[in-house]
Amino acid sequence: MTIERNFDNLRASEDFAEVFRMLQDGEKTASDMEKKLKAVEKHLDYLLTQFRENKRINQDQIVNSSNTNSMIKE
Repeated sequence: MTIERNFDNLRASEDFAEVFRMLQDGEKTASDMEKKLKAVEKHLDYLLTQFRENKRINQDQIVNSSNTNSMIKE
């Protein structure tokens, strides 16, 4: 994971924490809450995309490994 990605994760954690603080305090406006929630949503979308890509890569590696093992047995 790159340094930039680590900073993005830290920023997302701060956004999550800020949303929970806003909910507890009840002092922020709906507009403020919406901005933070959009930042959180963007991060979750990125994580979901990364998860799907990693899953696809892992499946490809399993297929390639299986094909290699089949060739070796022949």
